[in-house]
Amino acid sequence: MLLTSASLRVRIPTSMMKKYLMFLVLISAIGSTKGQPGVILSGDRLGEDELSLESMYIAAYQQKMLEKYDGALKLYAQILEQNEVIASVHHDMAQIYKATEDYEKAVSSAKKAVRYDPENLWYLITLTEIYEVIDAYEDAANTLSEVIKKSPTANYYHRKAHNQELANKKVEAIVTYDIADRKFGWDTFRSDSRAALYMSLGKEKEAINEVKKWTERDPKNSDSWIKLARFYEFTGAHKKSQKTYEHILSLEPDNEEAIVKSKDSNGH
Repeated sequence: MLLTSASLRVRIPTSMMKKYLMFLVLISAIGSTKGQPGVILSGDRLGEDELSLESMYIAAYQQKMLEKYDGALKLYAQILEQNEVIASVHHDMAQIYKATEDYEKAVSSAKKAVRYDPENLWYLITLTEIYEVIDAYEDAANTLSEVIKKSPTANYYHRKAHNQELANKKVEAIVTYDIADRKFGWDTFRSDSRAALYMSLGKEKEAINEVKKWTERDPKNSDSWIKLARFYEFTGAHKKSQKTYEHILSLEPDNEEAIVKSKDSNGH
Protein backbone atom coordinates (compact mmCIF):
# COMPACT_ATOMS: atom_id res chain seq x y z
CA MET A 1 0.00 0.00 0.00
CA LEU A 2 1.35 3.44 -0.91
CA LEU A 3 0.81 6.39 1.40
CA THR A 4 1.18 9.97 0.23
CA SER A 5 0.94 13.43 1.72
CA ALA A 6 -2.33 13.86 -0.20
CA SER A 7 -3.95 12.17 2.79
CA LEU A 8 -3.60 15.47 4.63
CA ARG A 9 -6.16 17.13 2.38
CA VAL A 10 -8.95 14.83 3.56
CA ARG A 11 -11.28 16.22 6.23
CA ILE A 12 -12.60 13.51 8.56
CA PRO A 13 -15.41 14.51 10.94
CA THR A 14 -14.96 11.95 13.70
CA SER A 15 -12.20 12.07 16.30
CA MET A 16 -11.22 8.46 15.64
CA MET A 17 -10.73 9.07 11.94
CA LYS A 18 -8.82 12.25 12.67
CA LYS A 19 -6.28 10.21 14.64
CA TYR A 20 -5.98 7.81 11.75
CA LEU A 21 -5.50 10.72 9.37
CA MET A 22 -2.73 12.15 11.53
CA PHE A 23 -1.06 8.74 11.47
CA LEU A 24 -1.09 8.76 7.66
CA VAL A 25 0.17 12.31 7.50
CA LEU A 26 3.09 11.60 9.77
CA ILE A 27 4.09 8.41 8.00
CA SER A 28 4.15 10.27 4.72
CA ALA A 29 6.23 13.11 6.15
CA ILE A 30 8.77 11.08 8.11
CA GLY A 31 9.61 9.07 5.01
CA SER A 32 11.77 11.98 3.94
CA THR A 33 15.15 10.47 4.75
CA LYS A 34 17.02 12.83 2.43
CA GLY A 35 15.31 16.04 3.47
CA GLN A 36 12.79 15.98 0.63
CA PRO A 37 9.15 16.28 1.76
CA GLY A 38 6.42 14.23 0.16
CA VAL A 39 8.44 11.06 -0.35
CA ILE A 40 6.20 8.02 -0.81
CA LEU A 41 6.66 5.18 1.63
CA SER A 42 5.95 1.58 0.97
CA GLY A 43 6.35 -1.57 3.00
CA ASP A 44 4.54 -3.46 5.68
CA ARG A 45 6.56 -2.50 8.75
CA LEU A 46 7.74 0.74 10.31
CA GLY A 47 11.06 1.20 12.02
CA GLU A 48 11.26 2.02 15.72
CA ASP A 49 12.21 5.64 15.02
CA GLU A 50 9.18 6.08 12.79
CA LEU A 51 6.88 4.54 15.36
CA SER A 52 8.35 6.83 18.01
CA LEU A 53 7.71 9.91 15.87
CA GLU A 54 4.22 8.72 15.03
CA SER A 55 3.42 8.25 18.72
CA MET A 56 4.78 11.69 19.59
CA TYR A 57 2.78 13.26 16.77
CA ILE A 58 -0.48 11.76 17.94
CA ALA A 59 0.28 12.81 21.52
CA ALA A 60 1.16 16.34 20.38
CA TYR A 61 -1.96 16.60 18.27
CA GLN A 62 -4.11 15.47 21.20
CA GLN A 63 -2.50 18.14 23.39
CA LYS A 64 -3.16 20.72 20.70
CA MET A 65 -6.83 19.77 20.40
CA LEU A 66 -7.17 20.00 24.19
CA GLU A 67 -5.56 23.47 23.99
CA LYS A 68 -2.66 22.30 26.14
CA TYR A 69 -0.36 24.25 23.93
CA ASP A 70 2.84 24.20 25.99
CA GLY A 71 2.85 20.43 26.08
CA ALA A 72 2.02 20.20 22.39
CA LEU A 73 4.81 22.58 21.41
CA LYS A 74 7.37 20.60 23.43
CA LEU A 75 6.40 17.39 21.66
CA TYR A 76 6.41 19.03 18.26
CA ALA A 77 9.88 20.44 18.98
CA GLN A 78 11.12 16.96 19.84
CA ILE A 79 9.77 15.65 16.55
CA LEU A 80 11.50 18.41 14.60
CA GLU A 81 14.79 17.62 16.30
CA GLN A 82 14.62 14.26 14.57
CA ASN A 83 13.13 15.46 11.28
CA GLU A 84 12.92 19.16 10.48
CA VAL A 85 10.98 18.82 7.24
CA ILE A 86 7.66 17.48 8.52
CA ALA A 87 5.31 20.11 7.12
CA SER A 88 2.31 19.04 9.19
CA VAL A 89 4.23 19.68 12.42
CA HIS A 90 5.14 23.22 11.36
CA HIS A 91 1.52 23.81 10.35
CA ASP A 92 0.21 22.63 13.71
CA MET A 93 2.71 24.87 15.48
CA ALA A 94 1.64 27.81 13.33
CA GLN A 95 -1.96 27.26 14.41
CA ILE A 96 -0.92 27.16 18.06
CA TYR A 97 1.14 30.34 17.76
CA LYS A 98 -1.79 32.03 16.01
CA ALA A 99 -4.15 30.94 18.80
CA THR A 100 -1.74 32.29 21.43
CA GLU A 101 -1.18 35.50 19.45
CA ASP A 102 2.53 34.87 18.97
CA TYR A 103 2.27 36.04 15.40
CA GLU A 104 5.96 36.29 14.57
CA LYS A 105 6.42 32.60 15.31
CA ALA A 106 3.09 31.81 13.63
CA VAL A 107 4.29 33.35 10.37
CA SER A 108 7.64 31.60 10.62
CA SER A 109 6.08 28.18 11.23
CA ALA A 110 3.46 28.62 8.52
CA LYS A 111 6.13 29.61 6.01
CA LYS A 112 8.06 26.45 6.85
CA ALA A 113 4.96 24.34 6.37
CA VAL A 114 4.48 25.87 2.92
CA ARG A 115 8.16 25.43 2.09
CA TYR A 116 8.15 21.75 2.94
CA ASP A 117 4.80 21.03 1.29
CA PRO A 118 4.20 23.78 -1.29
CA GLU A 119 1.31 21.92 -2.90
CA ASN A 120 -0.80 21.88 0.26
CA LEU A 121 -3.65 24.36 -0.12
CA TRP A 122 -4.54 24.46 3.58
CA TYR A 123 -1.04 25.51 4.60
CA LEU A 124 -1.24 28.47 2.25
CA ILE A 125 -4.64 29.40 3.63
CA THR A 126 -3.33 29.26 7.19
CA LEU A 127 -0.48 31.58 6.23
CA THR A 128 -3.00 33.92 4.59
CA GLU A 129 -5.16 33.97 7.71
CA ILE A 130 -2.18 34.88 9.89
CA TYR A 131 -1.19 37.71 7.57
CA GLU A 132 -4.75 39.02 7.68
CA VAL A 133 -4.81 38.96 11.47
CA ILE A 134 -1.63 41.06 11.69
CA ASP A 135 -2.81 43.44 8.95
CA ALA A 136 -0.09 42.30 6.54
CA TYR A 137 -2.55 42.63 3.70
CA GLU A 138 -0.08 42.80 0.83
CA ASP A 139 1.55 39.57 2.01
CA ALA A 140 -1.92 38.03 2.34
CA ALA A 141 -2.77 39.04 -1.23
CA ASN A 142 0.50 37.60 -2.54
CA THR A 143 -0.15 34.34 -0.71
CA LEU A 144 -3.64 34.21 -2.14
CA SER A 145 -2.09 34.40 -5.59
CA GLU A 146 -0.52 31.03 -4.81
CA VAL A 147 -3.82 29.76 -3.43
CA ILE A 148 -5.57 30.75 -6.65
CA LYS A 149 -3.06 28.78 -8.71
CA LYS A 150 -4.18 25.66 -6.86
CA SER A 151 -7.84 26.51 -6.35
CA PRO A 152 -9.03 29.30 -8.70
CA THR A 153 -12.42 29.97 -7.12
CA ALA A 154 -14.32 33.26 -7.21
CA ASN A 155 -14.15 33.58 -3.43
CA TYR A 156 -10.36 33.47 -3.42
CA TYR A 157 -10.23 36.15 -6.13
CA HIS A 158 -12.56 38.29 -4.03
CA ARG A 159 -10.45 37.74 -0.93
CA LYS A 160 -7.29 38.65 -2.80
CA ALA A 161 -8.87 41.85 -4.13
CA HIS A 162 -10.12 42.76 -0.66
CA ASN A 163 -6.63 42.37 0.77
CA GLN A 164 -5.20 44.45 -2.05
CA GLU A 165 -7.72 47.17 -1.26
CA LEU A 166 -6.78 47.08 2.43
CA ALA A 167 -3.12 47.30 1.40
CA ASN A 168 -4.03 50.45 -0.56
CA LYS A 169 -3.36 48.61 -3.81
CA LYS A 170 -6.70 49.66 -5.23
CA VAL A 171 -5.76 49.58 -8.90
CA GLU A 172 -4.44 46.04 -8.42
CA ALA A 173 -7.72 45.14 -6.68
CA ILE A 174 -9.71 46.35 -9.69
CA VAL A 175 -7.50 44.26 -11.96
CA THR A 176 -8.14 41.20 -9.79
CA TYR A 177 -11.90 41.73 -10.05
CA ASP A 178 -11.53 42.15 -13.82
CA ILE A 179 -9.64 38.86 -14.08
CA ALA A 180 -12.37 37.15 -12.05
CA ASP A 181 -14.99 38.59 -14.42
CA ARG A 182 -13.17 37.18 -17.42
CA LYS A 183 -12.97 33.82 -15.74
CA PHE A 184 -16.42 33.56 -14.16
CA GLY A 185 -18.51 36.14 -15.98
CA TRP A 186 -19.89 39.48 -14.82
CA ASP A 187 -20.95 39.57 -11.18
CA THR A 188 -22.94 42.13 -9.17
CA PHE A 189 -20.62 41.92 -6.16
CA ARG A 190 -17.53 42.56 -8.23
CA SER A 191 -19.26 45.37 -10.09
CA ASP A 192 -20.25 47.09 -6.85
CA SER A 193 -16.75 46.61 -5.49
CA ARG A 194 -15.17 48.12 -8.59
CA ALA A 195 -17.51 51.12 -8.47
CA ALA A 196 -16.56 51.75 -4.84
CA LEU A 197 -12.86 51.43 -5.67
CA TYR A 198 -13.17 53.86 -8.56
CA MET A 199 -14.90 56.37 -6.29
CA SER A 200 -12.18 56.03 -3.68
CA LEU A 201 -9.64 56.78 -6.42
CA GLY A 202 -11.58 59.87 -7.48
CA LYS A 203 -12.58 58.30 -10.80
CA GLU A 204 -16.26 59.21 -10.86
CA LYS A 205 -16.69 58.64 -14.60
CA GLU A 206 -15.38 55.08 -14.37
CA ALA A 207 -17.53 54.48 -11.30
CA ILE A 208 -20.70 55.66 -13.04
CA ASN A 209 -19.90 53.57 -16.12
CA GLU A 210 -19.59 50.58 -13.84
CA VAL A 211 -23.01 51.24 -12.32
CA LYS A 212 -24.49 51.69 -15.79
CA LYS A 213 -23.62 48.10 -16.55
CA TRP A 214 -26.40 47.09 -14.18
CA THR A 215 -29.02 48.91 -16.26
CA GLU A 216 -27.55 47.69 -19.54
CA ARG A 217 -27.74 44.08 -18.41
CA ASP A 218 -31.25 44.34 -17.02
CA PRO A 219 -32.91 47.48 -18.47
CA LYS A 220 -36.34 46.69 -17.04
CA ASN A 221 -35.10 46.23 -13.48
CA SER A 222 -36.04 49.34 -11.52
CA ASP A 223 -33.60 48.44 -8.74
CA SER A 224 -30.69 48.81 -11.17
CA TRP A 225 -31.95 52.24 -12.21
CA ILE A 226 -32.41 53.24 -8.57
CA LYS A 227 -28.77 52.41 -7.98
CA LEU A 228 -27.74 54.61 -10.91
CA ALA A 229 -30.00 57.48 -9.80
CA ARG A 230 -28.54 57.39 -6.32
CA PHE A 231 -25.05 57.36 -7.76
CA TYR A 232 -25.76 60.42 -9.92
CA GLU A 233 -27.18 62.18 -6.89
CA PHE A 234 -24.17 61.28 -4.76
CA THR A 235 -21.76 62.66 -7.36
CA GLY A 236 -23.74 65.88 -7.76
CA ALA A 237 -25.18 65.08 -11.18
CA HIS A 238 -28.68 66.13 -10.08
CA LYS A 239 -30.21 66.58 -13.55
CA LYS A 240 -29.13 63.10 -14.59
CA SER A 241 -30.42 61.78 -11.30
CA GLN A 242 -33.80 63.43 -11.91
CA LYS A 243 -34.08 62.02 -15.43
CA THR A 244 -33.20 58.59 -14.10
CA TYR A 245 -35.92 58.78 -11.46
CA GLU A 246 -38.41 59.79 -14.16
CA HIS A 247 -37.38 56.75 -16.15
CA ILE A 248 -37.91 54.60 -13.07
CA LEU A 249 -41.49 55.90 -12.81
CA SER A 250 -42.10 54.83 -16.41
CA LEU A 251 -41.04 51.34 -15.43
CA GLU A 252 -42.65 51.29 -12.01
CA PRO A 253 -45.19 54.10 -11.43
CA ASP A 254 -45.63 53.17 -7.77
CA ASN A 255 -41.94 53.30 -6.88
CA GLU A 256 -41.96 55.32 -3.66
CA GLU A 257 -38.38 56.54 -3.84
CA ALA A 258 -38.79 57.79 -7.41
CA ILE A 259 -42.08 59.53 -6.49
CA VAL A 260 -40.50 61.30 -3.51
CA LYS A 261 -37.39 62.33 -5.42
CA SER A 262 -39.46 63.64 -8.32
CA LYS A 263 -41.59 65.72 -5.98
CA ASP A 264 -38.50 67.09 -4.22
CA SER A 265 -36.96 68.02 -7.54
CA ASN A 266 -40.13 69.80 -8.69
CA GLY A 267 -40.42 71.67 -5.44
CA HIS A 268 -43.62 69.96 -4.29
